[in-house]
Amino acid sequence: MNWTPHDGVIVQWKRHKTKRRYWGFIGRADGELIWFGEGALDSNAIDRHTFGKGDHVKFALFPECRDGNRPTACKVWLVKRAQENGERDVA
Repeated sequence: MNWTPHDGVIVQWKRHKTKRRYWGFIGRADGELIWFGEGALDSNAIDRHTFGKGDHVKFALFPECRDGNRPTACKVWLVKRAQENGERDVA
């Protein structure tokens, strides 16, 4: 399937309180927020537990991944980690 990579920054990163499940939102340059779940994180390139707030990512949007009317990322790839000067918030 052909897709266009989109650029964004993880603006919210959440971890389930009792389970090791993660989700969050990616902010695009146009201000739109894109939801993602743990299954979208690229675990082949980097362990999913090292993603965090402020990380620069690329993501894919496919029509079949929509959650109702909410845009949802199907795949998320880490491009660059946020600086370690407190900008990064790992769950």
